[in-house]
Amino acid sequence: MAENSKLPSPLAPTVPRPTVETLVNINSWIFENIAYERREDAHHHTATEILKRGSGSCRDFSTLLAESLRQNGLATRLASGFVWEGDKPDKEKKASSAMHAWVEAYLPGAGWIGMDPTNGVLCDHHFVTTAVGRTQSDIAPVNGSYYSNKPVTSSLVTRLFLEKIA
Repeated sequence: MAENSKLPSPLAPTVPRPTVETLVNINSWIFENIAYERREDAHHHTATEILKRGSGSCRDFSTLLAESLRQNGLATRLASGFVWEGDKPDKEKKASSAMHAWVEAYLPGAGWIGMDPTNGVLCDHHFVTTAVGRTQSDIAPVNGSYYSNKPVTSSLVTRLFLEKIA
């Protein structure tokens, strides 16, 4: 998205209102108006593309929220990791057994506040952050380069179990 472009009016407040109320409203608007699609490929869309398509993955939802908040003067960063959705019915689970993305906005005096537009909620202790950054490429689960004249064997195995402890 071009730096000088503006997002459509549904995401920008038109009258002054409390910061937290505005954050919750923008987060809720995205949740209620953009259809969720689970997508395994690494491609993500710009905020403008997401609004035109009317759908996106959690990466797209977080991009749209971050850009909306940045255009309203808030410092934001993208976050990725895992969220425990154990109490939800299976049909409502969007991030089960997969990486998930959300947004954190900095509020002076409160610090970084997490918001998950994919689920329309503020983040709580069910969210386990593994990376934060300004762009989607900053929070990719595996990212890097290696240059060599010889083939290099490598592997990565990770396991994460999130369980509710009684």
